[in-house]
Amino acid sequence: MPHAQGGTKIELLYFVGTSWLHRSLSSSIRPERLAGIDLWWGGPGWRNLIDLKQAEIVKTIADRFADELGYRFVKAYPITLDQDGTKAAFHLIHASDHPDAPNLMDRAYLDVCGDHPSVDLGTQRALDL
Repeated sequence: MPHAQGGTKIELLYFVGTSWLHRSLSSSIRPERLAGIDLWWGGPGWRNLIDLKQAEIVKTIADRFADELGYRFVKAYPITLDQDGTKAAFHLIHASDHPDAPNLMDRAYLDVCGDHPSVDLGTQRALDL
């Protein structure tokens, strides 16, 4: 579903608080809170996230950018807060239609966060930075 005026959509960077999202969704019981989450997700389908592990939640959210919004390139990058980089507190989901965007984002992530085992940086690993 290309953008009507130019074939590409605006590039998106979406932060997800993945370290606490599952707990927050699981403990939500007040009707007004549930209605707010329905608005965020676009309906009650978010309840399926409760049964998923963190990596599956991230993949499900990222897949929506490709499947429902029609982005050509979508990738989730973990943002860790601990020194050893093993626990992701957040994930940055990058969505773009531009063919150069994935390599540029990989390089930016590598510059700022370093190599992370859960991110396939493709050809960016070979760059001398």
